[in-house]
Amino acid sequence: MLDQMMKSLAVTLGVEDFIASNNGSYDIEVDQMSLTIRKQSSWLVWETVRPFQFEQHLNYQQEQALKHCMQLSLKTLRNAQSTLTVDHNNQLMVQGKMSMVNAAQEEFYSQLSQHVNLVAQFSDLLEHQSVNHSVNHRVWIP
Repeated sequence: MLDQMMKSLAVTLGVEDFIASNNGSYDIEVDQMSLTIRKQSSWLVWETVRPFQFEQHLNYQQEQALKHCMQLSLKTLRNAQSTLTVDHNNQLMVQGKMSMVNAAQEEFYSQLSQHVNLVAQFSDLLEHQSVNHSVNHRVWIP
């Protein structure tokens, strides 16, 4: 079923067929974001890793970015099917899923679109935080 949906998605996007990796997942790129789509038990799962690495001690800038992402996720969790989580490399990850039982192509496309929009919001927020807290020093030499 996932293979058929991915073929249909490729046709809809007007790109070549997506090819499954050795573990059966699909790695696709949408708007310069990498999404991994796979079947897990009776679920379709998609996830996107964001460039935020959790470390033992976060600095102020990282803590603020994380707080804003968490606030955004709390606001959007009611409306979206996505979850903000951490992967095995301690990187921030946005993950969504859909039951295979009621998986229709239109619903799959709609949820993927919502996922991409949510990931874009998180990316903008992370970039905004790092820009706001960086300090630029200029030296004037006569």
